[in-house]
Amino acid sequence: MHHSRSFTMYDAELYDSDAYQSLLRPARNLFEFLLRERRYRGKGKKRQWLNNGEIKLNRIQFIKKYGYCIQTVYKARNQLITVGLIKIERIGGAGKGDMNEYSILYESYPLQQRWKEYPKKNWEDEVPKSPNKSLGKQWEKGESGNPKYKKKPSLSEQPLNGGKLSTNVTPTKPTSIYKDRHLNSVKTEVSE
Repeated sequence: MHHSRSFTMYDAELYDSDAYQSLLRPARNLFEFLLRERRYRGKGKKRQWLNNGEIKLNRIQFIKKYGYCIQTVYKARNQLITVGLIKIERIGGAGKGDMNEYSILYESYPLQQRWKEYPKKNWEDEVPKSPNKSLGKQWEKGESGNPKYKKKPSLSEQPLNGGKLSTNVTPTKPTSIYKDRHLNSVKTEVSE
């Protein structure tokens, strides 16, 4: 839980770095949110981070605090991974409350400051890809990514007359559904 009096502090080297300056506002907010989740022992140079590598992102709290949608949270997280400020140590999702665990790669032990190598190097390949998602697939008309909704064949693909396409039209005797009406025998009267 975040305390209202907590704050985060980082040096000018991080703030002025290409990695930090490339972050959009949601990613900066998420980085500070994760920094506040770190727990430590000791003071000054003797300070040791106790839970780095086990930091969990409470998306619900983050969304409530900043008002972002879930897609923005994922984009922010992915941007932090790409520039080398955080790393996923363990993938969650095995059940209720099982969340990803992250390492913050700023002031970490063992010293891993990948963000200093950005933009010459990036870690976009570590961004999680959702399995069985068809993001970016170009769908044809009538197709769906959901297997429950299969493409329905059109009339030209599956004709109704036993599988034979016919272009011959045989004229039939005109019929009317109004057999009781004899329109040709109606006389019009004009009053004078």
